[in-house]
This record gives sequence, C-alpha cells and structure tokens, in this order.
Amino acid sequence: MTWLDHIKQAALELAKAGIDEPNAEARYLWVYATDTPLASWLSGNREIADSDVAQFYHLVGRRIRREPFHYVVGQRDFMGLTLVTTADALIPRPETELLVQRVLADVRPDMHLTIVDVGTGSGAIALALRRYSSGSVAIYATDISPAALALARANAERLGLSVCFALGSLLEPIEFPVNIVVANLPYISVLEKEHLEPELSYEPEVALYAGPMGTELVEQLIDQAREKLIQGGHIYLELGQGQSSRVLAYLRNAGFIPDPVVYDYGGIDRIVGGTLGG
Repeated sequence: MTWLDHIKQAALELAKAGIDEPNAEARYLWVYATDTPLASWLSGNREIADSDVAQFYHLVGRRIRREPFHYVVGQRDFMGLTLVTTADALIPRPETELLVQRVLADVRPDMHLTIVDVGTGSGAIALALRRYSSGSVAIYATDISPAALALARANAERLGLSVCFALGSLLEPIEFPVNIVVANLPYISVLEKEHLEPELSYEPEVALYAGPMGTELVEQLIDQAREKLIQGGHIYLELGQGQSSRVLAYLRNAGFIPDPVVYDYGGIDRIVGGTLGG
C-alpha cells in the first residue's frame, strides 16, 4: 500500500466509527505519526517505514475508540499558543478564545491589574492572558486538581510565560484583593451525562460536570468573587447554552452590574460578566 492508501483506509475506518471529519483527521494523523509534512509525501521525498505504519494505525485505533483527537496528538492550539493536552485537564475549546478576547478588550496596556483564572485546567486562559497583556498585569491561576495544575505549570514553562499557580477550590487560595476574575468552570448538568458524545468520557469529570442545574459552581464563584474583587472589579464567565438568564439574575442579586451577553459562533449565549458595585 502507498501512504495515500493508508490514509484512505484509515479515513474509512474513522468514518465507520462516527468521526465527523475522517479524511482531515486521517491526513493529520499520518503527518503526526510519521513526523513528516504532507508536502514531503506528495513530492515523493519520503519512504514508508514499518514503524510509520504501526504508529499511524495505533493512533487511528485510539481515535476509533473515540478518544478525543487532541489527546491522541497531545496538543491543541489556543490563541496562537500550542498547549500540551493530556487527560488530566479539559481540552481547550475555540469558544473559550471568546472569553479571553472579552477580557483583553477591557485591559489597557497602562493598567496595573491582578487577574485570577479560576479552574485553569491546562492553563489556556491564564497563559493567553499573560501572552497578550502587559507586564503590569499579574496573572494568577487556581485549580482543584494537582494533576491539572502540574500540566498548566508545564505549559507555562515550555512557553516561557510567567503565571502564579495555586492549588485549591475556586478563589479559596487567593488571599488578596483582585481586579478581575475569569473562569470557564464545569457547566454541564450531571443529568445530561449519559446523552453526550463519547469523547467526553475521556475528559476529567471534575472539569465537565456541575450539579443538576449546571450553574452551581458558577454561582459559588460569584459569591466568592463578591468578597475578593475590589469595588468596580469585574468577573467574566463562560457558560453552557441557555444558562445566561439564570446567571445574569444571580449576578444582579450578588451586587454586580451585568455586561451584555456575548454569543459564540453558533449563536449560543456563551459569555457573561459584570462589574461589582458599579
């Protein structure tokens, strides 16, 4: 078989397994497994080794079992940063880039701020904020999972970005006033667990599921943020579909003046936020 035959065969198997973009994934997995750009294969400058084929079908097999693509290849691009991804933390989603962009829209270069990313996971939000904000902004990140925090620290070190990491639940490790709280917390209801795509079974449950409503952890964070934020401080939150009305009401009752809702690429009410005490 030629290298192209292997890709075609893998794409057929991936399609049978229910993968949405089998051809694109098969091509990428071939390039990743062989550590050789597609252009080199197209130009005929590369011979197929047995080890290439073995590694390729090993990766394809993992994907057929519906292990998430970004766990299979071990990385994910986020806001121009390449992050290592493991099953210790949630895979960063494109929608979360909207959350980072929303925060950055309010952060001017001359501002001296303290920002806390709560539930940092792989470190995606904190590291993107560090990359695109000035040195006068201090970035902290918390997580309840030691394994996730170790991954975030490793990503920070590899990227050469300075973030202060702290182990603990929500804002509990933060013992000083802050200007901004940002979070993409678990927002899927546990009642939906059995009805979701199989890939989610590979991601850590602690990073996915809240209580029956799906907003329980977000509401806990709002209560804590009310005590940690300075007057005029801001909170930014990523939510699941249909949760914005409930969370906006909770923000108002907690003394926040809500921002307009930000909708994602699919028209879902994805980002909410508010200013404490006006």
